[in-house]
Amino acid sequence: MTPCLLTLAPLTTHYLLTTYYPSPPYSITVRLTFTAKLHYSPTPLPFYPSTPLPPMPSLQTCPAFTPAQMAEFQAQGYLMLKNALTQEQVDEIVERLDPLFNTQFETGIYPDEWSGRPGLSQPNATRQMTGMWRCDRTVAKYSLSGEIARLNAELMGWDGGRYGLDVCWIKPPNAPEVAFHRNNTYVEAINPSSIITCWIALSDCTAEAGTLEVVPASHHWNCTDTVRFLHAPRDDYRAPLVQAAEEAGVDSFEAIPIEMAPGSAVFLHGNLWHGSGRNRTENQTRRSFAVSTLPMQAEFRPPGMGKGYIFDRYRRMGRLDVDESYYPMLWRSDGYRTPFLADYCGEGWLGGETRFIASLRLSLIYLYSHLPMHSAYVCTNTSPC
Repeated sequence: MTPCLLTLAPLTTHYLLTTYYPSPPYSITVRLTFTAKLHYSPTPLPFYPSTPLPPMPSLQTCPAFTPAQMAEFQAQGYLMLKNALTQEQVDEIVERLDPLFNTQFETGIYPDEWSGRPGLSQPNATRQMTGMWRCDRTVAKYSLSGEIARLNAELMGWDGGRYGLDVCWIKPPNAPEVAFHRNNTYVEAINPSSIITCWIALSDCTAEAGTLEVVPASHHWNCTDTVRFLHAPRDDYRAPLVQAAEEAGVDSFEAIPIEMAPGSAVFLHGNLWHGSGRNRTENQTRRSFAVSTLPMQAEFRPPGMGKGYIFDRYRRMGRLDVDESYYPMLWRSDGYRTPFLADYCGEGWLGGETRFIASLRLSLIYLYSHLPMHSAYVCTNTSPC
């Protein structure tokens, strides 16, 4: 049955759109006049976007890991995956790095951690940034990717995973080492203190350029680790690894460099010992990006138990639950995903519209969908009625 429409007089709304800049003129405000026609009928009308939205960036993989891949990860503590991202996706992330390190934050929000600033740090200092998704929505598409979270969670045998950390590293020529460590050590404030990381190469990561080094099967070692400053250690960057091996009673071990082409990834168990050597090249900058996932049931330990200063700043007074506003649920086996991600990451039904026009459309739908016994249908000049 075709619903009968009643057309009302055009609705005109005025909006102020302000764009902020890090330098003069600092901000520009534009007054927009928006006119729409409103139709309503006794029967609900479907809303159709003007054009389909490209899918959220995801790993170029098969739907699930094979049993052999799962077994390899459990035995070795890491798993390599070639061509996880396309070159286009790699370029999209890399293009955002220089603006971010030059304090050009799209959202106006600063990262959780930030070191190696142009003009302030030594030329060979490793640049590192954590909490990038809050600063830049392009990077957020990858940091908050449901596909990356799904693969991370499935390797760990979890039914769901939430955002834990996102980190990028830029190691210029002659950049120093990064001390060996285990990632679980840095999430002790969370219960359970378990994390898995998808580490993605954004450049040719070679042994000479100081690529990631891992010790196979070291996630099985019965040993301890401690929070330490990882960049440019004064002692041998493998010293923590040697100490851990002695504590675990391991007589011999081998640190293997993980050499990868841009777009390839390696998944790291949270207890796997890893680090990286000096960039010994003269003209190669090593770039990488990592997304770490927490189990869906993660919560805070009571205050004072465990270290994790980045996590601790997002505690809520008198509560141990982890707020999805800061640590959203990225994937769950029942299909749930934190609702705000659909708009923030540019996914969902908003079609090819700009986010601004889409927000106007949504506002009008909301305002007029509350007419008794009627449903609203809003038409704009971005899509024919």
